[in-house]
Amino acid sequence: MDAAPSTSSRVQFRRRNVASRARWVEEAGAGEVVESKGKLWLTTGVTRGSKLCYNVEEIGFLVEKGALILLNDKDEMIGIEAIYEKIAVGKYGCSWDAFQAYKHLKSLGYIVG
Repeated sequence: MDAAPSTSSRVQFRRRNVASRARWVEEAGAGEVVESKGKLWLTTGVTRGSKLCYNVEEIGFLVEKGALILLNDKDEMIGIEAIYEKIAVGKYGCSWDAFQAYKHLKSLGYIVG
């Protein structure tokens, strides 16, 4: 009897009404939080001026978890594929390999700075 490979995942999907929202700011290469829900801000994000911002790797991780909705300047949702493209080009201080490492450490419960 062959056992099917295990596909365990720690990804948790959340309802849209409990997800935080951030707006992508191209000049900063980051997402500026416009609505924060839950306690994500305790272990993610950086404060720039008086605004809480998420780096591109944090955005990718949080969107995958369903904990964040990223918006463009017209308040339209930016999909995960477009976020992956932002990560993959390496223009915003994070490469694809660094994102994979970040995601792995966060899924293990580490606070990554």
